[in-house]
Amino acid sequence: MKKKDLIFKEKNEWLQRVIWNDSFPKFTKKATEYVKKAGNSEEFVDLVLADKELLKYQAYAELSRCCRPEKHWYKIREMFGERTFKTSSDVGGVMVGNKDFEINISNGYGDGITRVAVFSKKDSENFNDDMMDYYTSIQGEFYIYDNDCADRADVHAQRKKLNGKYMIYRYNGLVAFVEY
Repeated sequence: MKKKDLIFKEKNEWLQRVIWNDSFPKFTKKATEYVKKAGNSEEFVDLVLADKELLKYQAYAELSRCCRPEKHWYKIREMFGERTFKTSSDVGGVMVGNKDFEINISNGYGDGITRVAVFSKKDSENFNDDMMDYYTSIQGEFYIYDNDCADRADVHAQRKKLNGKYMIYRYNGLVAFVEY
């Protein structure tokens, strides 16, 4: 198979540009290998998405979102790894705040369980921001609460304390706090 033979049902032109972006030579080198190895576009996508070394690249995220939407949530969940904890959502979010403020971060899903992950500056290299939707950023000392309707005065509802600058991303019940 050759590069020009890669045909994707979704966003074909965009995916081609992202895959063959010369700014990311490691990805394009692997993609070239996988084009030669794959019998068709579907096999190419499977080979790329099975390669954990490619997880941090935009092309990986776009292929996951566009070509394997039914498995994309699980790819994000894998990226979250052991840093994941759960909160309850009665209004579809994750409450953060302290004694002076509170906000609800939409989980992009709704009521139920939200899986939350916190990536430190050191861990942020393992986070691919193209896998999720950017929501907002927050700076300062604050808590992530167990429930999005929690009473801020209830210290037992304070699940995790953070202090710093965080970009916040969401996708279908998954919320990531990424320190920067």
